Order: sequence, then C-alpha cells, then structure tokens
Amino acid sequence: MIEIRPFKTYRYNSLKVKNLSRVVTPPYDVITKEEQVMFYNLSRYNFIRLILGKRYPSDTKGSNCYTRARDFFKRWVKEGVLIKEKEDAIYVYEQRYRIDGALKRRIGFIALMRLKDFSSNLVFPHEKTFDEPKRDRFALLKTVKANLSPIFNLFNDPGDKITTLLKNYTKNHKGILEITDRDLVIHKLWQIKNRDVIKEIVESMRNKDIYIADGHHRYEAALEYKRLMQRRDSKYLEEAPYNYIMVYFLDLNEDAVTILPTHRIIWLKEDFKKEGMQQLLRKFFFLKRKKNLDVLITTLKCHRKKPYFFGLCQGAEDCFLLVPKTKAIFKKFMREIDVEILHELIIDKILRKDIIREISYTRDLNYIKHLIKNDRNFIAFLLNPTRLSQFKNAIREKIRLPHKSTYFYPKPLSGLVIHKF
Repeated sequence: MIEIRPFKTYRYNSLKVKNLSRVVTPPYDVITKEEQVMFYNLSRYNFIRLILGKRYPSDTKGSNCYTRARDFFKRWVKEGVLIKEKEDAIYVYEQRYRIDGALKRRIGFIALMRLKDFSSNLVFPHEKTFDEPKRDRFALLKTVKANLSPIFNLFNDPGDKITTLLKNYTKNHKGILEITDRDLVIHKLWQIKNRDVIKEIVESMRNKDIYIADGHHRYEAALEYKRLMQRRDSKYLEEAPYNYIMVYFLDLNEDAVTILPTHRIIWLKEDFKKEGMQQLLRKFFFLKRKKNLDVLITTLKCHRKKPYFFGLCQGAEDCFLLVPKTKAIFKKFMREIDVEILHELIIDKILRKDIIREISYTRDLNYIKHLIKNDRNFIAFLLNPTRLSQFKNAIREKIRLPHKSTYFYPKPLSGLVIHKF
C-alpha cells in the first residue's frame, strides 16, 4: 500500500526574495559546471548552494559542500529567507511549456511518500544507478537532514480521478506562486490545506503502483539513510520524518508526459583509431554520411518510431546516420530500446572500456557543435527519445535501463518546497 501525506514545507519568503526565478534551479544532476557558476552569481540566496555547492581543494571532513549547505540552510531560516508553513499541505504543481511548437499543460502534485524497498513491488525503478552519485546524495541528506528537491514519480490513473480533482482545484483557488524559468516553462503552485481534499488524494493513491521517472539516486540514498536511522535510533518510530521522501507525482497517462533524448559524448584515449570503429559498425549498420549535425538530427528524427537508428558525429565532416542492416542482427535485444543497443553493443562490445576515457551526457546540440569546432578527441552518439511505451514495458519486465535512458521534460524545479527532518 502506498502511503502519502501532507507536510509543513519550508519555502522562500517572498518579502525577502522578490524574484523567485533568480533563486530556484533545475535538479542537481542536469546542471553543468558553467550553469553552477551562473546560478551562484544570480543571487546570494540561490538554491544551488544547497543542492550542488562548490567544492574546494581545502575542503575537509568538517568543512565541505555538505556542511556549507547545512549552514546556508540554517542561516537562511534564521534570517527569514526561508520560512516554515504553519499547516500541513499538499501542493498542486502545474507546468506549461512548448515542445515542437505545441503548447502543453502538465499538472501533478507534491506530497510526502513513505519509503518502500523495491522488493515491496510497489515502487519500481527503471534506470541503473551508480555508487558515487548515491554516496554524494546520501552525504547531503545525512548532513542537511532534508529532502531539498522532490523526486519525480509516475502513477497509473486510468480514470483520471486524481488529475481531474487537481484541475478542478486550480479552477477554484488562487495559486501561491508562479515562475517562468530560463527555458520559458511556466511553473505554478497551489496549496491544498482542506482536509477532505487531502483525504481524497491520499485514499486514491493507496493502491497505485509508483514508477520512478527521475531521482533514482536520491531515492536509494533516502532508503539507506532510513536504514541507518533504524540501526542508530533506539526510539525508532515508524512515523519519523526520515521514513518519508518528498515526491512530485504525475499521472502516467497525462498527455503532457514528454521524454527527450540524452545524447552520449564518448571521450577517447589518444591512440584510438576512428576508422577501425567505423569498420566494426558496418557489420551491423549502413553508415550514411550527412552534411552536418543539423541535417543528421533532422534525418534521425524522421526515424523516431523505428528501432536501432543512431546518429554518429566524429567531427565537422564526419556525421553519419547509422541505419540497421537487418532487425535479425539485434534479435537478442527483445525490447527494441535504442539506448540498450547503444550501451550493450556499441559502447561495451565495439568501443570497449579500454579505449574510452569518459562518457558524458547532454541534450544540448549547441554543446556538441562547440565540441566539433574545438575538440577532436571525442565521438558523439545521438539518439531518438525512449518512447513512453518502452518505458512502461521496461518497468513491467523489471528491467533497469542504462543511466540517462530517459529525460522527462520539463523537470520539477528545486527550491519551491523543502521537506526538513
């Protein structure tokens, strides 16, 4: 059974922070180093100082990005920059955005959810996780003792009962904040304090399966912190706040569930021969040269509903569309998910770890263009987005896809609400 509850959040004080768009950020794991600096410079109260603080060579066990986040939080509360709500509430969260020229509206809600082990078969992950990001988020959680950003969970509501309730609520109540972010996404928040409405949401969610869209590392870090507190706390209580995690919930059947691709940048060791890789790729694909990156992306999008099509970029004059020679070659990959083929066949088998220096991830095609002009020692693999049906199938089969297989857009902002232990 899924247990959700309202909570008393900490929020930015609008009397102290006049322009909220200057203090909120995207989730920590989509922020580049350049963006981190930019957010630091936007405002001395920018949320970046809590979720992705700067690291310094002089950092110690007692003074580091985690302890600074804790101290910033305490200071901002003391100064009245962050204030705690007096009543428990659930928050309706609406996002309006454009994608491929179409205006979309997405509406969900933010509440606390009792942590459940994956073995409960109530909460389902879909991506693999890594130890280092989990250690990082665990250290932040343990030091600050707060869910600073909501993770992003999906649920299946065939009758649209919850979404209809939320939409009706927004028609009859005034929002408490509205922000337009750098991508021109409009974020709006409503506060539900009415006990009857809260009860209806809580009851409607009890028998739902929950699918993690974003926040796998934070969820697993929260589970580990809960286990730590169980071992340490002789007066452990089931209702202790660390048994819960702050979640943004969205109906899986909402029309505005948008998944974007995340492209792979492969940084290579100096002695790598690109010609040899092309020869190996030709065992599985036809390599069709394209004029430039823009033409390649346009062509790739034309095949978005077909499996096994990729873009390969090795430089300004080396852009190729990878066209599968035959589906039979890929028959062992029954799910027809491109990102699986990319990692399990191309990266692991054709490229191999001994020639890969590092793998990075980006949605930004301008960044790839910059690399083409300034860096020769890389290759970029471009993908079409994982389809929602593929996401559902992976969850149904309890398959963990490679890291960054999905990019649900837009992201819930960090800094709107905080769950403090």
